[in-house]
Amino acid sequence: SRRLRFDTLDLTGSFTAADVLEAFQTREIVSICSHHRYDEDEPENSGYALSDNAAFTARQLLEGFSPGQVPPRLVFSLSCESAITRGWEQDWPKGERIYGMVDAAKRIGIPHYIGALVEIPALKTGGVFNRFYDALASGHTIGEALRLARISMRQNRLDPADGGAGLG
Repeated sequence: SRRLRFDTLDLTGSFTAADVLEAFQTREIVSICSHHRYDEDEPENSGYALSDNAAFTARQLLEGFSPGQVPPRLVFSLSCESAITRGWEQDWPKGERIYGMVDAAKRIGIPHYIGALVEIPALKTGGVFNRFYDALASGHTIGEALRLARISMRQNRLDPADGGAGLG
């Protein structure tokens, strides 16, 4: 099997919003391990936790891309609630409101965004990334690699109702 080389953006250090935007602007694949906060009242302010109580928000992602700028082909956000969007079905895509990080990612043209709908146990994140990228490097599709990563999150790997379903 081939080895896939990629950089993981671990936001537990002292990263700034500019650092995160630069990763989105310069990489084909972006992998993020961070806390993510979904703001139900102002979903455009949902985003990845950075140092000093700052965040990289969905609005910053959308505003950081100019028309014609090439976004990443894949974003794997192993961050709690990073795939939540609510309320968009009323006016998307014509509305001006941003409905969270996944909405901003889709609006700038990212074809594959994998995020979490629930809280993710921190001890399982490394294994999920490893399983996903190993499967991708072995020639599996993104969907099949995600299925295998979901299985790796389960306590009881034979029980489809046991974890892993929160990624998508």
